[in-house]
Amino acid sequence: MADVFNADTGQYRSSVNTTKYIQPLADGIPEGTWIINPPGRKALLAAKVPVSLWKANEAKDDVIEKSADEKLPPAKKVAYSQIDARTRQLIAAGFEFPAASGNIYSLSNESQMNLTNLMLTKDDLSIYDIKINTRDDKTAIVITDKIELKDFYDAAQAAKRGHLDSGTALKDQIRSAASVTALSAITDNR
Repeated sequence: MADVFNADTGQYRSSVNTTKYIQPLADGIPEGTWIINPPGRKALLAAKVPVSLWKANEAKDDVIEKSADEKLPPAKKVAYSQIDARTRQLIAAGFEFPAASGNIYSLSNESQMNLTNLMLTKDDLSIYDIKINTRDDKTAIVITDKIELKDFYDAAQAAKRGHLDSGTALKDQIRSAASVTALSAITDNR
């Protein structure tokens, strides 16, 4: 029996297979990604090196830390994910209308869909007066005509577009980063 470590997923298992051949496991992980008795694993775990930065050294059948050039693409992938998560968080926080009123309205997917549907029927006078609650349900806006509806819709779209555009600007900086050091200097202070 030997311990085996998957350099791609970070899984650590015991195996009854010989050191010459490790059969693909039931979860579909192919042979060749498993490392037998990886002596470097404990050192990497102790140093808190993320699994995503580990690689197999086939000559030594060991686990070693990736070089700086190999760290950049996975580090960028993590940075993109963080930007996406923050952008989703900002959109989920809603938008203020009218400006400086303190009234925050939802930008949830459902709210966006409802607002888009209202815009599609904005010329139908029978839909007015429309009441839309704030996120905290403490107040509601009453929209009486298509001009007010368009103003509300435009404010919602501008808030969402602003968050998306600011995320894209940060992603442009990430795309331009030529090193992990340059990448770590990029901050999302939105």
